[in-house]
Amino acid sequence: MARAVSNPRVDARIAQLGSRRFGIVRYEELRAAGVSRGAIDRRVADGRLLARHPGVFRIAGAEHPLAEYAAALASVGAGAVLSHASAGHLLGICEPAPGPVHVSVARNAGARRGVRVHRRRALPDVGTVQGLAVTGPLTTLQDMALEGRSDDAVERLISAALAARLITPAQLVERSTGRVHRLASELRGFTRSKVERMLRQMVRAAEFPVPDFNPRRRGWEIDVLWKDLGVCVEVNSYRYHAGKPVFEKDHTKRAELERRGYTVVSITATMLKRKPYVVVAMIAEALAKRRWGTAAAPLPEGS
Repeated sequence: MARAVSNPRVDARIAQLGSRRFGIVRYEELRAAGVSRGAIDRRVADGRLLARHPGVFRIAGAEHPLAEYAAALASVGAGAVLSHASAGHLLGICEPAPGPVHVSVARNAGARRGVRVHRRRALPDVGTVQGLAVTGPLTTLQDMALEGRSDDAVERLISAALAARLITPAQLVERSTGRVHRLASELRGFTRSKVERMLRQMVRAAEFPVPDFNPRRRGWEIDVLWKDLGVCVEVNSYRYHAGKPVFEKDHTKRAELERRGYTVVSITATMLKRKPYVVVAMIAEALAKRRWGTAAAPLPEGS
C-alpha cells in the first residue's frame, strides 16, 4: 500500500486548530478552516486523525492528559462543561476517576460513548481551568456529594477545596445546601492529610468541643485550635517535619503561641496511630485545665 502524501499547509492548519484544545479537533472546524472532506477522510484512514467521538478527532502524536476531557466537551458542543468527578480532578480536589467523563449542559444532548451527560436547568457556577469549561468548586462539591460517597469521602473533598483556597469556609457554609452544608458547618476548617483526618475523627469520638483545623493566626497556621479555651494541638511527623529549618520553625511557632498564653499539645503521627488513648488523654487534660483555669490571651487573627 502506497504511503499517503501529506500536504504541509493542510497539516499545519489542522495542527493550529488542535493547539487550542490539547490536540482535539472537530469536523466542522476542519471544514470551516478549508480542509476538504477528502483530506479529512485520508487522515482518518491512515491514522493521522484518530476518531474519539462522532465528528471529533485527536491529532495523532498530540497526546495530553486532558485530551479526553477536551474531546468529551467537543462532542457535546456549545454550553457543555466538565462536572462531577471530572471537574473535581481538574480543580485538584480529587484524583482522576475511572469511567466516563462527566459533562453537564443546560439543554438536551444525546448519549456518547465514554461520556456521561448530565442535563441541567442552569449552570450558574462555571469557570475555566486550562482553557476547559468546568463547574465551580461549590457546584462540583454538591454534585459529588450526591453520588453515594461516604461522609468521610465528602469531607476530604471539602477539605481539599478549602486547602486549595478554591472557596472560603464562610462562602461554603453560606452558599451550600444539603449534605455539603451540614458537613461544612461541622468541619470548621480543613484537613490536609490522613493523620489530620484521624485526629478529627478522634476529637469527634471523644466528644470534645469542636475545634478549628488549620486556622491562621498572626502568620502561623495551627493544626488544631480551641480558640475559646486557648488550647492548640500540633501534629509532627518525621516525613514533613524533619530537617533543621522545619525544626526551628516548629519551635519558634510553639514559643510564640505559649508566649501569648496558649497551651500547646505536641503529638506525633506515630502516637496518633499507635497510642490514640494517650493522645485523647493529653488533649482532655489540656482542655480541662483551661476550662477551669485561666483563659488564654486572645491570639489576633491573620490571613
